[in-house]
Amino acid sequence: MVCCGQAEFLEGKENLVLLNPTIIGEVLSPSTAKYDRENKLPCYLTIPSVEIVFLAHQDEQKIEIYRKKNGWEPEIYTTGFCNLMDCEVDIERVYRNLFPKKDEIADAK
Repeated sequence: MVCCGQAEFLEGKENLVLLNPTIIGEVLSPSTAKYDRENKLPCYLTIPSVEIVFLAHQDEQKIEIYRKKNGWEPEIYTTGFCNLMDCEVDIERVYRNLFPKKDEIADAK
């Protein structure tokens, strides 16, 4: 989670429960992806301070971005760059060591 501005926490849960996140990111693992998408994502979209939610797939090179300003319509990125607020994210670099290209595997042998 990322908060722009003064972070507000649930009383008694300081540094554990952020009340005003601006960006929420979730890594989807095969065992939790269905729950994350069907249960957690809809909850994230109801938090008034949230502007962006992104889901990064663990088992494939894919990032989904949901933006409040775009009506929460999903944007799917598998290559190139995506923008999170004012931060450019290089998709290949994020996944570089997780999914090596075939020629990189051949070179390692």
